Amino acid sequence: MSKPIRYGYMNGIALTVLISQLPKLFGFSIDSDGPLRNLWAIATAVLDGRADWAAFLVGAGTLAVILLLKGSKRVPAS
Repeated sequence: MSKPIRYGYMNGIALTVLISQLPKLFGFSIDSDGPLRNLWAIATAVLDGRADWAAFLVGAGTLAVILLLKGSKRVPAS
C-alpha cells in the first residue's frame, strides 16, 4: 500500500479511538453508533450538563503531565 493510504488508515483509527475515549474523559457513557453519531451524542451530553467536570480535570491534567514530561530526560515517561 502507498504511504497516503497508510496515513489515512492510521489517522482514521486514531480518530476513532479518540472519539471513543471522549465520553470516559467527561465521565459519562453513550451507546456506540459510529464516529459522527458519537460526536453528536457527546456534544449534546456535555451541553445537557451530564459531564463530570472533576473527572474531566483529572483526565486532562494527567494527559497534560504526560505530554509535558515526554521530552524530559530525568523523569521516565509512560
